[in-house]
Amino acid sequence: MISIRKAGAAALASTMLLVLPATALANGGHDDGPMGDRGDRGAGRSHDGVPSRIANKLRSAERAMDRAQDHADDAEPDAAVAALGAVTRHLTSATKSVGRRVSSGDAAGPAAAAALARTQGNIVDGTVGLFDGAPDPIVAADAATLKAALDGRDALVAGILALTDHSRYGFALGTIARDAASEAQDIAETLTDDTLTDAAKAALTGAQAQATATATAAQAGAGISGPTAGQSGTPGPDHGNEVADDRGQRDCPPGGPRRQGGDEGGTPEVGQAAPAAA
Repeated sequence: MISIRKAGAAALASTMLLVLPATALANGGHDDGPMGDRGDRGAGRSHDGVPSRIANKLRSAERAMDRAQDHADDAEPDAAVAALGAVTRHLTSATKSVGRRVSSGDAAGPAAAAALARTQGNIVDGTVGLFDGAPDPIVAADAATLKAALDGRDALVAGILALTDHSRYGFALGTIARDAASEAQDIAETLTDDTLTDAAKAALTGAQAQATATATAAQAGAGISGPTAGQSGTPGPDHGNEVADDRGQRDCPPGGPRRQGGDEGGTPEVGQAAPAAA
């Protein structure tokens, strides 16, 4: 006969088995911490399949970007500059780590490249917005961080396109193409609408041209047809409908669910997809 104590223990164990899976589901199977899954930039912080060392650097970069914005809002320029320095440091380190995995043909290369591309896009978004009304010290640090994010992304594109076969990197390239084209549009609006110093205007004008060139290169590498920008370096008249406000869809990693206009786990849509070969 089973004793009351043993029966109670068995009931408790059964209860725990029911509670723990439910808790895991509530947390999405992972926990990015209190700063994770934010609506503004945090949507890109899911790093499934990404080596933990790289994922930690990417999280650190985005959290530092959040701190920089908070300090700027609180009129704390020294703290904002320090946070921007941390963004650059973490992002540069992550970019080098991912570059080595891409060039070596590492199995985690595609997932790591896609995660890096998402974070680079988030940092570009954050730095562009930070120029509005910023004093000279923040503008200088912000311009350096923006340039580091753009240069790192260009290095990622170049590294992918240097591979003999970069077919596994379609998602990363498509993400970069869409993000960069959207950024060129956002920067055009920022230059028109925001309160900017001459140094901020110069940094944003250069960033706009660089983002436009990046979008073109990544789009070609991903095999996506159709223009990403007008001849003036700003997105064409119909471009906003294709890429604007689409950042929330970029977080599905390679091998994820089928996307509109793309292959399963493949390239996010930027304009019209190339017709299938006969």
